[in-house]
Amino acid sequence: MKTIRLTALLLALLLSLTGCGDATSATGSEEAGQEKTITLTVTYADGSEDSFSVTTTADDLKTAAETVVSLEGYESALGYTITAVNGERADFESGDSAYWAVYINGEYGLYSIDAQPIADGDLCALIYESF
Repeated sequence: MKTIRLTALLLALLLSLTGCGDATSATGSEEAGQEKTITLTVTYADGSEDSFSVTTTADDLKTAAETVVSLEGYESALGYTITAVNGERADFESGDSAYWAVYINGEYGLYSIDAQPIADGDLCALIYESF
């Protein structure tokens, strides 16, 4: 009887762990590489905006964004740091007292743009912010 219970417990544990390795984004349950459509809004220092609808199979915001905007920046240990969008510079390391912030669905991004996962229907924004 103990063997049957132990086997059932191990089987239940195995089945519960099976779903833990699925590739999902932080904003949804998209499988990696599936086509998705996001909205990307760029807000510049003067408050003007450009908005784009982006259909992509990219899994990160940087790859998707680069299909419609020009990004300048550099790779670091913390990920890709944006220094300019469509030619407008915001580089706090150069003394600008400004930076490009990443927002996903109205929330401040938790990752650098190259690591920020995207899902179908996401509302993404690159916003010039000064301090």
